[in-house]
Amino acid sequence: MVAFKIKTSVLTEGSRLDVFNELSDERIWLGCDPFLLKNQIVINLIKKLRNNHNDVLVFDDIKPEPPIKNIILGIKSYVEFVPTKVIAIGGGSAIDTVKAVRFFSQKKYSMLKRSYFYAIPTTSGTGSEVTSVSVISDPEKQLKYPIEDELLTPDVAVLCLDLVKSCPKKVIAYSGMDVLTHGLESLVAKDASFFSDALAEKTVELVFENLRECYESKEDKYFYNMQLASCIGGCGFENAGLGISHAISHQIGSLFHIPHGLANSILLPYVMEFNMRNKNVDEKYAKIAQKIFTKQTLNMESNESAQFLVLQVRRLAQRMNCPKSLTEFGVRSQDVADNLGKIVSNAEKDFTYPGNPINPTKSDLVKIVLEIL
Repeated sequence: MVAFKIKTSVLTEGSRLDVFNELSDERIWLGCDPFLLKNQIVINLIKKLRNNHNDVLVFDDIKPEPPIKNIILGIKSYVEFVPTKVIAIGGGSAIDTVKAVRFFSQKKYSMLKRSYFYAIPTTSGTGSEVTSVSVISDPEKQLKYPIEDELLTPDVAVLCLDLVKSCPKKVIAYSGMDVLTHGLESLVAKDASFFSDALAEKTVELVFENLRECYESKEDKYFYNMQLASCIGGCGFENAGLGISHAISHQIGSLFHIPHGLANSILLPYVMEFNMRNKNVDEKYAKIAQKIFTKQTLNMESNESAQFLVLQVRRLAQRMNCPKSLTEFGVRSQDVADNLGKIVSNAEKDFTYPGNPINPTKSDLVKIVLEIL
């Protein structure tokens, strides 16, 4: 049986913050990246909410790769405030922080009424605004803990174009490569279906057509299309799952402080090549390559087309100046060697690991990690 669901309502096409005009007499717990409190759009939103007789508490103690201690601080704030509505504004870390705070608060304190949850992403990357997943970290143990539960899923995702246009180039590049990884991993994941395939294919198509242009240009249409790619990709992997690129990236990200999207950018070509020994994977990658790069793959065999897709993934990352390896990013080879067992062991426990189309051995995982050095 194929089960497919999209729980979150998505509001898109330009600035949709007018959805908050209808809120009044609510207790609103708003979590956002601290630098966004200087953003005029966010300033105006908070002012509007307060002018509409809402009690608004702003929580901005948010860090990249959400540390457990910040989640605990958020829970204390949330429980004392007792919100009726929750708004998350920011990148993947901000949205994941708010998701985790709301989740653990309502799990621990069952008397709290379930709050209605809005997510407003300011980057085009994680797709967290439509998923039931949050990734938090323990810096002392150098571990990431992905949690998955229906309660983590936002009720509404609000895609505000004006909030993503000010992203630095590195954020655009790394986040965009994360979107591409979502599309290419979910396309071949074990739980992939006709429904999720359609979303994954569109995600990949949008990234190849818009990411480089988004990186080099400030035209609205490219930012808008990457917003869509990120959100659509989230809907796709929410149903199909992911694979070992994400399983490994979670580990090297926490150990070596590599941005999540960059870790996936480095890993993705090697994981694609590993998974292409599966005929179904090879055929799916060939099909999407032939769709996007029709002229270039016109006279290619299936495997050649799939390999051409891998080449285009590498070229896209290189054109945006993404480091190609861990050492190019600044990680020491010896540090990787010292942590190799930990990386492999924890990757096997990661919630994304079972979705991979091939069950890798420990030696397979070791080989991939050594390849990205």
